[in-house]
Amino acid sequence: MAGAVSFLGASLVSLAACEKCNGLDHTPLYKFLLSKVGQDWDDIYSEAVAWLDKDEPIFRLVALQPEDGERYVRTG
Repeated sequence: MAGAVSFLGASLVSLAACEKCNGLDHTPLYKFLLSKVGQDWDDIYSEAVAWLDKDEPIFRLVALQPEDGERYVRTG
């Protein structure tokens, strides 16, 4: 997970494919991630994953590779 200082921006994936949410509301997680755009990914990931039982919800918003992302994300 090392690297990408600007982990969002061009590295966003669609939230529309959230069929595996199992009724969980990840809105606070997504708000947290969006508020950290441009900051160090390692620090952000460490803090976010500490709240979760698995890291999969993080990667509904953050692409693992820049080429898998989209330039913009629509929220709300």
